Amino acid sequence: MAKVLLIGDTHADLHCINKIQSKHLDCIITIQLGDFGFWDTWDWPKYRDGKLKFLHPTYVVPGNHEDPRQIE
Repeated sequence: MAKVLLIGDTHADLHCINKIQSKHLDCIITIQLGDFGFWDTWDWPKYRDGKLKFLHPTYVVPGNHEDPRQIE
Protein backbone atom coordinates (compact mmCIF):
# COMPACT_ATOMS: atom_id res chain seq x y z
CA MET A 1 0.00 0.00 0.00
CA ALA A 2 1.39 3.43 -0.98
CA LYS A 3 1.77 5.94 1.83
CA VAL A 4 1.60 9.73 1.68
CA LEU A 5 3.45 11.86 4.23
CA LEU A 6 1.54 14.96 5.39
CA ILE A 7 3.43 17.76 7.14
CA GLY A 8 2.84 21.46 7.68
CA ASP A 9 4.11 24.75 9.00
CA THR A 10 7.77 24.23 8.21
CA HIS A 11 8.20 28.02 7.84
CA ALA A 12 11.22 27.86 5.50
CA ASP A 13 13.09 25.22 7.52
CA LEU A 14 13.39 23.15 4.36
CA HIS A 15 16.05 20.84 5.76
CA CYS A 16 13.54 19.62 8.34
CA ILE A 17 11.43 18.25 5.47
CA ASN A 18 14.27 15.94 4.40
CA LYS A 19 14.83 15.03 8.05
CA ILE A 20 11.18 14.00 8.42
CA GLN A 21 11.19 12.23 5.02
CA SER A 22 14.25 10.20 6.05
CA LYS A 23 12.19 8.73 8.90
CA HIS A 24 9.38 7.80 6.49
CA LEU A 25 11.14 6.31 3.47
CA ASP A 26 8.14 4.04 2.83
CA CYS A 27 6.12 7.10 1.74
CA ILE A 28 5.98 7.82 -1.98
CA ILE A 29 5.23 11.56 -1.76
CA THR A 30 5.03 14.39 0.75
CA ILE A 31 2.27 16.97 0.87
CA GLN A 32 3.29 20.06 2.81
CA LEU A 33 0.08 21.63 4.11
CA GLY A 34 0.67 25.37 4.32
CA ASP A 35 3.29 27.74 5.60
CA PHE A 36 6.06 26.10 3.62
CA GLY A 37 8.13 29.27 3.43
CA PHE A 38 8.44 30.41 -0.17
CA TRP A 39 10.86 33.19 0.70
CA ASP A 40 13.83 34.34 -1.35
CA THR A 41 15.97 33.97 1.75
CA TRP A 42 17.00 30.70 3.37
CA ASP A 43 17.58 27.77 1.01
CA TRP A 44 14.45 28.10 -1.13
CA PRO A 45 16.37 29.36 -4.24
CA LYS A 46 18.61 26.25 -4.08
CA TYR A 47 15.57 23.95 -4.00
CA ARG A 48 13.76 25.98 -6.67
CA ASP A 49 16.82 25.80 -8.95
CA GLY A 50 17.38 22.06 -8.33
CA LYS A 51 20.69 22.42 -6.47
CA LEU A 52 19.07 20.87 -3.40
CA LYS A 53 16.34 18.24 -3.55
CA PHE A 54 13.87 16.57 -1.24
CA LEU A 55 14.12 12.81 -0.71
CA HIS A 56 10.85 12.17 -2.54
CA PRO A 57 8.40 14.31 -4.54
CA THR A 58 7.02 17.12 -2.39
CA TYR A 59 3.84 19.05 -3.17
CA VAL A 60 2.85 22.24 -1.38
CA VAL A 61 -0.49 23.74 -0.45
CA PRO A 62 0.26 27.46 0.04
CA GLY A 63 -0.54 28.97 3.42
CA ASN A 64 -0.86 32.45 4.83
CA HIS A 65 2.92 32.80 5.38
CA GLU A 66 4.00 32.59 1.75
CA ASP A 67 5.61 35.21 -0.46
CA PRO A 68 3.27 35.26 -3.50
CA ARG A 69 6.10 36.50 -5.78
CA GLN A 70 8.07 33.32 -5.07
CA ILE A 71 5.08 31.06 -5.78
CA GLU A 72 4.57 32.68 -9.18
